[in-house]
Amino acid sequence: MADNMHRHHRQRVKQTFDENGGKGMHDVNLLEMMLFFAVPQGDTNPLAHRLLDRFGSFDRVLEASKTELMTVKGVGDHVATFLTMYLPVFKRYNQNKCENTFTYFDTDKLKEHISAEYVNVKKERAMLLHFDTHAKFINSSWIGEGDNDYVEINNKVVAASVIENNSSIVVLVHNHPSGVAVPSSQDILAAKNLRNFLQSINVSLVESAICTYGEVKFFSEMGKRIDVD
Repeated sequence: MADNMHRHHRQRVKQTFDENGGKGMHDVNLLEMMLFFAVPQGDTNPLAHRLLDRFGSFDRVLEASKTELMTVKGVGDHVATFLTMYLPVFKRYNQNKCENTFTYFDTDKLKEHISAEYVNVKKERAMLLHFDTHAKFINSSWIGEGDNDYVEINNKVVAASVIENNSSIVVLVHNHPSGVAVPSSQDILAAKNLRNFLQSINVSLVESAICTYGEVKFFSEMGKRIDVD
């Protein structure tokens, strides 16, 4: 009887999703439905509630580590792996969607790629986007990781990355975990120092950007120039 009731409930939840693509669904119901595919039978609504209570929001459930997830009653190895799979899959989707299909001048795709790279990055990290002589995207590479408000850029790491990718043009990106997409004087100085170093090996640093919670801002958009000292 109970199994039959849960089966009909699952059908109703799926039907709601099919009708509107998830729009308007409460977080708990969307998470409950996701759990259908990790927990084949039974009521997943209580587990969805426990996960949201433990982590505070839908996004934080998906950002939680496998170890953290398994502290919640009802979450075993299989469910934890299932939930931690979502963000890497989403990141791969975004990368494949725009990979090798844009140039430096395709601002929207450039920002999409940067946002995808910084999904679930909680510490400050620096990245280079590499382009060829025709400004076509080649690859992106991490060049440094710091704490919550500072990352050091090592010229040897930068040089190795540029050589490996055979890049002629690069864009420097770093994130602000604090959520403030405004470059500090230290950020601007670091970009200018990197520009000078790259000039010495015949590579052009054409832009610098900050990523905060999916939002990407270029220095040039904020009136900050890195092409002059």
